[in-house]
Order: sequence, then structure tokens, then C-alpha cells
Amino acid sequence: LVGSCRQLIEGLDEEDRALGASGKVVPIADPQQLADASLSLLNDAPAWHAASRAAVARVERYYTDTLMFDRYRRVYERAFEQTEGPR
Repeated sequence: LVGSCRQLIEGLDEEDRALGASGKVVPIADPQQLADASLSLLNDAPAWHAASRAAVARVERYYTDTLMFDRYRRVYERAFEQTEGPR
């Protein structure tokens, strides 16, 4: 299980949601809904292309390695400050 699946698919805030959905969120452990959602997207070329564009745009904007490393750095800096005190 991973976190933030809904945000990755639907977006986190208004600006992110404006990119469009990059798929569909279905209930956990519901293979029929997953299959139905997958087939719906695979059988609708315009919807598939729109979802693909949204996914690529979202990842390029919000999930770059630079952003990831900066976020991890902040987590480690806060943890270090809590264990060692202010620098």
C-alpha cells in the first residue's frame, strides 16, 4: 500500500486538479471495479490520451527528483534539530 494515490490520480489542490484526472480511484480490494475502470479507459482513446497527458504533466510538475530530495532534506534537517538541538 502506498500513500497519496488519490492525489496522484486526481490532484492535490485546485491548480493540480486543473491538470485533469490521470485515471480513476477505485475501492481497495475490488478487482471488478478496477477491471471496469481499466477497460473503460482502455476502450476510450480520447480519455486515455487525456489521462496520460494529465499524468505526465502532474509528475513533471510535482514529482521531480529535485523536489523529492528537497523534501527529504527538510525531513532529515527537522529530525536532526529535534535530536541535536538547534544549530
